Amino acid sequence: MNQKGFIPLDKTIKLGVLLAILVASFSVFYYFVIFLPQKEGTKLELQKEASIREALIEQQKLDLQQEEQENAKREVATQRALLDYCLDAAEQYTTDAFEKVCPGAKTAKAGESLSCKPDVDIAQLIDVLKEEEEKEKAECYRKYPQK
Repeated sequence: MNQKGFIPLDKTIKLGVLLAILVASFSVFYYFVIFLPQKEGTKLELQKEASIREALIEQQKLDLQQEEQENAKREVATQRALLDYCLDAAEQYTTDAFEKVCPGAKTAKAGESLSCKPDVDIAQLIDVLKEEEEKEKAECYRKYPQK
């Protein structure tokens, strides 16, 4: 301090420059030591969350595709079962109709004679029943198409 109680100008300038250097140094320190690592950490967290979200979405897509495939397989199996049932029913109808005309035909062994109703032409009945069975089977294939 000089005689009048003032700090000389050159000391004030030196003190100001020193404070400016300290502020600048602290700013650089804060930016590199505190701000950037936080920013990078946040950036990494966001990237990690994004990759987790993408993985979850991808897994959901795969699960959906697998479920669709399983549903398609079930549908095919159901259609096949319905077709088989329908075809069996058509054959059973023929067998039952023939059984009404020729009782014991279901259980008869090859070569055994059958006791059929005398007023029925067996050859014509067989032709009619086969034709009906073929129509029924064609209807089954129309109702339950196979892929």
